[in-house]
Amino acid sequence: PSKVNEPRAHYAAKKAADTRWSSPPPLTAISGSPDRLLVIGGVEIECYVLEDDTRVITQGSMLTALGRSRRINKKPGDDADLPPVLRVQALRPFISSELIENARPISFVTPFGLRANGYRAQVLPQICEAWLNARANNDLLPSQKPIAQAAEIIVRGLASVGIIALIDEATGYQELRTQDALARILEAFVAKELQPWVKTFPNDFYRELFR
Repeated sequence: PSKVNEPRAHYAAKKAADTRWSSPPPLTAISGSPDRLLVIGGVEIECYVLEDDTRVITQGSMLTALGRSRRINKKPGDDADLPPVLRVQALRPFISSELIENARPISFVTPFGLRANGYRAQVLPQICEAWLNARANNDLLPSQKPIAQAAEIIVRGLASVGIIALIDEATGYQELRTQDALARILEAFVAKELQPWVKTFPNDFYRELFR
């Protein structure tokens, strides 16, 4: 029986090898470092800019920012084709084909020569919007509502920083400001917005959300 299966096994191995060699080489990050992190609400996010100007957040950081485990479990089912960051039942009605495509992991090489997987940076606010839509439609469980609240704060914070960044670019001030100025503005905004919620939820909630 083993000899009968040999041609099939050889074909499968050859097909896998052909796919691997025919895949385009991963892009290289031209900016970014594990020592220079974006901090949002106490969560440290590792991010890079690739050679084609794509801004990416590492897969682990994206999952952590959304309160998900860094470990990706591949299980068969209806959501098997969805990226891990979108595998939440309440989000399904609000997931567009565009979001699914944008949320496909991107393989790249860090400036230090290490292989990594990441997501396009714009996926983070898009997923936050999906959480807000699910909340507006009353589709969230009580345990999921704090995540929607955090998503709202992130979206509002990014919007505030966005207009500041655009003005700085238009006026040329981006050449004068400190490198971490926008990150500090965002962190200050998020910290202020989260303050009224500090005593609303138990410490276990924050440990799980930012784990």
